[in-house]
Amino acid sequence: MTEIETDHGFRDIQRRQLGAAIRRRRHALDLTLARLSATAGISVSMLSQVERGLLDPSLESLRNIAEALGTVPFRLLAEEGSVLGIVRRGAGRKIVDDDGAFTFELLSPSMDGAFEIAVWELEPGHSSTSRPRAHAGEEANLFIQGRARLQIGDETVDLEAGDCITFDPTIPHRVTAMGDQTVVCVDVICPPVF
Repeated sequence: MTEIETDHGFRDIQRRQLGAAIRRRRHALDLTLARLSATAGISVSMLSQVERGLLDPSLESLRNIAEALGTVPFRLLAEEGSVLGIVRRGAGRKIVDDDGAFTFELLSPSMDGAFEIAVWELEPGHSSTSRPRAHAGEEANLFIQGRARLQIGDETVDLEAGDCITFDPTIPHRVTAMGDQTVVCVDVICPPVF
């Protein structure tokens, strides 16, 4: 299961808030559990448990649910009434994939601005997603540490610490960590999509 990184008690609250946000959005779109689960490619049982705050969805499932609801994961994870402000080191909202190899930390204080800033870390030999994904907007990645291979459509680009790349994110893409060092990357996406 995906861990939404926080202390245990707060994590339970955050899981319930996420479930409630998914349910509210589903109801606002007049979708049944069955229809949303079919569109997101997950079981009705799993979706029901997520909505009731009993289960953390995997990162892949959370992305699929958000996409099926016409939104992005961090909009669903956003705390109600959040305001713009500073995000202290290590205090951004985090999503960690099932095996802990990919961590995505939102550095933007909210998803209400024109862009999002995040830092992500990817363990050697792992990819950012199981299959290449696309999203609207513009994207730039500044690699801080490690070596990576960006697959975008039929092209691949090898990148290393100090490299900055901008690309068309409407083309399905994913990153794979190369070598034996964790990849650390600062990511800017406009408009916010995660």
